Amino acid sequence: MTNIKFITDSTSSIPQEFAKEHDNEVIPVCFSINDVDYNPLEMSVTKEEFFEALNKKVKVKTNSAAPDLFYSIFEKYAKEGTPVIFLGLSSGLSGSYNNSLMAKNMIMDDYPDAQIECIDSLSGSTGELLSLEKAIEFAKEGLSVYEIKEKVDALIARQASIFTIGSLYHLYKGGRLSAGKLAIGSLLRLKPVVYADKEGKLASIENEFGKKRALQTMLKMMLDTIDGNRLYLSYTDNEDEALRFKEQLLEAKPDLDISFLPIDFTMNCHCGPGTIAMFYFKKN
Repeated sequence: MTNIKFITDSTSSIPQEFAKEHDNEVIPVCFSINDVDYNPLEMSVTKEEFFEALNKKVKVKTNSAAPDLFYSIFEKYAKEGTPVIFLGLSSGLSGSYNNSLMAKNMIMDDYPDAQIECIDSLSGSTGELLSLEKAIEFAKEGLSVYEIKEKVDALIARQASIFTIGSLYHLYKGGRLSAGKLAIGSLLRLKPVVYADKEGKLASIENEFGKKRALQTMLKMMLDTIDGNRLYLSYTDNEDEALRFKEQLLEAKPDLDISFLPIDFTMNCHCGPGTIAMFYFKKN
């Protein structure tokens, strides 16, 4: 395996065990609640306290990882002569990816021999992890950072990032839903099925009357489009509901290889409680 350092950000929901096994470095993408800043890698509140705050609809804000943070990390490996691949949150959802490119360009000016590639996941949460998993596999085959980026970019172009949510409120607060649609959707108890488009931005496929129908739409989409059997399934504060959906997925397609993981704190600020998301690669 080529000695490549794989770096991701905390919005990938990467488990500590995975990061330790593959020696991944994780960059924090921070957030604030009522103007109090939090580092998701060093949480000072419990999961219960966090979701209690979200349910109270307090002021929540997420931040991008800054260029100087990327620079300091990239420089460390440039000095060692270690090739680097950073794979992070969609550029359609955050400025972190563009900040990583800015830092990379600065590093290349200062260290012309450095090998650094930045990959835009065009996704979030374990959708990032799905692509990182493939990148690590390609490294084990002996591919260079440039070859890995080319192959992973091609996979990302056919990645499905699909989810439904518990409340429309957090889409509204994130600027992805108008006040009028929030009012009508809440009144009718609509649950949108949302996906990441080709630019990594959120778009609604269709609105369903209730969570049950939304999940059934997601299941049908998966059966119609999945390539292979690898799938990441993620949730927020609703593990039991997500487990039931996992059982439905396996009943419909028993050969699925599912990784079942919670969504990280920062991404929770975007989607809110009651979210269920799935990520997989689609057929061409």
